[in-house]
Amino acid sequence: MRWGNTIIKIQKTHIITVVLLLVAYFSYQYLNQKNEQLNKEISINQIKSTQMTKAVYSHKTPNITFVDIKLTNEQINKIVGWINSVPESSIIELHQTPSNISAGIAFRLHSRRDITIQYDLEQIYITRTDIKNKDTKYSIVQNELKSFFDEQLKGFYYGKDKVNE
Repeated sequence: MRWGNTIIKIQKTHIITVVLLLVAYFSYQYLNQKNEQLNKEISINQIKSTQMTKAVYSHKTPNITFVDIKLTNEQINKIVGWINSVPESSIIELHQTPSNISAGIAFRLHSRRDITIQYDLEQIYITRTDIKNKDTKYSIVQNELKSFFDEQLKGFYYGKDKVNE
């Protein structure tokens, strides 16, 4: 009778160990898949159209107007390259983006999905509809893209360079 109880205890221990290992394995796979999806590479061939807009603050009424900026093919290629070069360590998933955005770029994709890049003078935020069935939002650290936005925003704040204030 004692051997039977011991065997049953050993079997239960093995089953619990296997279940815990499976849970750990699938959790690890899920988290890795989640991070990979955030850093999904953008291909120039995916992009159907682009649009860049910046807010301009002036003394005229209304105080804020939105100005479209025409992006060249060279600029679009650089922007895509900068985003694709961001390491996973520089990506932070978000649930929302701030409302004080000063400039933004929208990539409309052939798949009827969007990639939106927004800038608030401090952070770069990306919202993508091409990754999951919902909006995926994250911030990135990318100095060349930040410099690009800063250059585009020179003089936007009542004729001053708010970026350097």
